[in-house]
Amino acid sequence: MEIYKPNYNDIKAKQLLKEYIKITGREYITPYNNSYVEALLVNYIESIGTKDQIVFDTLLKEYRYDYTFSVINSLSYLFGKGKVVENIDPLVFPGIKGIKKIKESLYEIDTEIGTFEVYKASEFFKDTNSNYIFRKKRVHQCYNRTYDFVKKNRDFLAVVTEMPSAFFNGYYHAYAIKDDLLVDPAINCMLINRKYIDRIYHGEIITRLSYKEIEDRFTKMKNDNPELDNGSILYEVAFNYKK
Repeated sequence: MEIYKPNYNDIKAKQLLKEYIKITGREYITPYNNSYVEALLVNYIESIGTKDQIVFDTLLKEYRYDYTFSVINSLSYLFGKGKVVENIDPLVFPGIKGIKKIKESLYEIDTEIGTFEVYKASEFFKDTNSNYIFRKKRVHQCYNRTYDFVKKNRDFLAVVTEMPSAFFNGYYHAYAIKDDLLVDPAINCMLINRKYIDRIYHGEIITRLSYKEIEDRFTKMKNDNPELDNGSILYEVAFNYKK
């Protein structure tokens, strides 16, 4: 029997928004797709440049907003993966203070939780046999693009993590890692510093698998169930593999 798991991020986002509206009297922008977390971001963007932004920033800290959620969102738009609304300025997310291009593929992002150097992965890998991966669809394709990447780069492991949403861990995400090098094909970013990796990707790891382990496990699953869809191999192995 499936047990219902409350969306604690939405619950807390709704509480914060109610307090914000009560203090400021601002007109409320309704949730996007019934998500109060998305509503929180949209209402925050609307407050930028007004006196109410100070109220919003204060409430975010009081409610212990996880600024790594902003960092991931900002990188998504900086490197070309729009999520909710296209052409969003990567600077509008809570806690993002500045972004500076250092050289062709390297950027510096200054945030509430520190300053990080991040590479645009498609630029870094443009002259390798992995370059085609970054030209494929990446929106909501983290499992498939990570699978593609570890298939071409067998020294990397595919990692599936429950990542921080606005306040608590709240969504699953896949990326590739090798020692102190992390490549996130869906977001199109690369980190080469363990301190940065641990700070931004600090969720709960669900699984960490080599390409061979993925293939071996999926082959076993396919033998047990020939109708299994080949369209999302990493996802199937991460969440449905029975030892």
